[in-house]
Amino acid sequence: HPHQPPIAVPAAPTVPVPASHPVVVDPSSELRQIQLECHSLVRTLQRLRRQEVRLRHQNSILVREAVEAGFRGEMETAWAAKKRKAAARKLAEEKEKKAKLAKKGKGVGGLGTKEDDEE
Repeated sequence: HPHQPPIAVPAAPTVPVPASHPVVVDPSSELRQIQLECHSLVRTLQRLRRQEVRLRHQNSILVREAVEAGFRGEMETAWAAKKRKAAARKLAEEKEKKAKLAKKGKGVGGLGTKEDDEE
């Protein structure tokens, strides 16, 4: 990208001018300053527009690739969340079942413990 000129920002006066002294402004220099600022703003807007077009194009490519990969947006996200919660619930139930069996002395999976086999 070509180097973008910095945005022209008018500097505040460093010495306050008393109201009793009229400020003399050279109309041609003021006009030049306004033209520079406008030119800078126009160039910035053009650069932003080019960026926006590039980002829209990139976004459309990413959307197409996601759809081709099977992404379905919110529906898939909700489905994945349900699946994840169901798996977590099943895992918790299995842990609880193993804990109950261990308390009863049955061992894991109801097969009994080594001590049960020796009896």
